[in-house]
Amino acid sequence: MARDEPSVRRDGKTTRVTLWRSALPSGRPVIPAAVEACLGGLPPARDPLTAAEAYRAHGSELWAVDDISGAVGRWERALEVLGEERGKVVPHVLDELEVVLRLNAAQGYLRLERFEPARGHALVVMQLRPLCAKARFRLAEACGGLGDWRAAEEALADLDAQVGDAAAAAKGRQNLRRRRLAARDADRAMAARMLGAGLPKGRPALMRSWCSC
Repeated sequence: MARDEPSVRRDGKTTRVTLWRSALPSGRPVIPAAVEACLGGLPPARDPLTAAEAYRAHGSELWAVDDISGAVGRWERALEVLGEERGKVVPHVLDELEVVLRLNAAQGYLRLERFEPARGHALVVMQLRPLCAKARFRLAEACGGLGDWRAAEEALADLDAQVGDAAAAAKGRQNLRRRRLAARDADRAMAARMLGAGLPKGRPALMRSWCSC
């Protein structure tokens, strides 16, 4: 009966073991004790993206059932996992997943009307992918939510001129106009309430004249 002869080769941190299939009835190779001892001190192989991908997928499932806060939490956890892997693997291995996670998180924060973290995630994506249309669109949405009209307009202008997505830029401008009108109406309503609180009784006409501008 032929014996299995192991071939062991070390390449940096990787140990590769080749076993010739024996003539055993089972057809399964036998790992000699010497090879097991050689491999015993090595940690199991691990894909650094596995955990982050799991959190991303769970976040997508929560998003599908409209659990926006839960989804954002999962995506933020996935980003933490990627951060722990920085410096351990080649950066581009992580960049693609980071872009997806940050775009998702930005959209989630927009839905929650938490515009500051939405803007932060969009800005990071623009550093990783300068021509990413979604990043510029969501940056404009976040800046609009924060009342930073100029920054929102600049993001939309870049979306049109640099990225070449005129349709998305037009949609963003429509959203921005609606948001500015809503902010103006809210300011006027607040001014009316403040003015009304300070007027003597019996002066509604004056209050109306102030609010009609």
